[in-house]
This record gives sequence, structure tokens and C-alpha cells, in this order.
Amino acid sequence: MRAQPIIVSKPVTGGVVPPPIPPRGLTTGLSPEGEPWLLTPCQLAKLLGISRAKFFRLVSSGLIPEPIRFGRCVRWSVWVIAAWINAGCPPRDKWNPGSPTGR
Repeated sequence: MRAQPIIVSKPVTGGVVPPPIPPRGLTTGLSPEGEPWLLTPCQLAKLLGISRAKFFRLVSSGLIPEPIRFGRCVRWSVWVIAAWINAGCPPRDKWNPGSPTGR
């Protein structure tokens, strides 16, 4: 992924740098490519190529990483899921997202 330049809102005058305009996505919850950073259960099931029912069976059996919860809202981080897949999709109890190999 290419680093996005920081765009200032106005030309610099008098030595004062105005606050930067955030790169696209930081205010909308979307990545620079327009993809969401947090996935719903339906989006993640579609990404994994499985049905919603199969996805929820995997979640309840502890085979999918823990979600992020906002009250009743449940989402999975794109980066956590990508790291989990790169680590070989280990069960939740054997997966350590902080280690380089994920295990």
C-alpha cells in the first residue's frame, strides 16, 4: 500500500502550518481503497467464502479470532483477519496475534 501524502487545507502563510486534512477513509471508516476496516459477520463470511450459518458455527466453536464489540455491534478487523489467515487460520486459543508468526 502506498503512503498517502498529507494535504494541507490552505497554503502556508506566515510560518504557520494549518492542520492537515486526513487522508480519505480516516473519517469514513473506509481504507484508502474504499474498503471497510471493520467487517460485519456477513461481510467476513462472504470474504471467507462460507455461509453465514457456517461462519457463526466457526465463531461459536472458537475457530475465528475474537471480534471487536461496540455494545451490540460486532465487527472484525481486516488486519486481524489477514494476520490470522497468514498464520494458517489457527484456533482462537492457539493464535497469538502479537507474535510474528501468529502462533
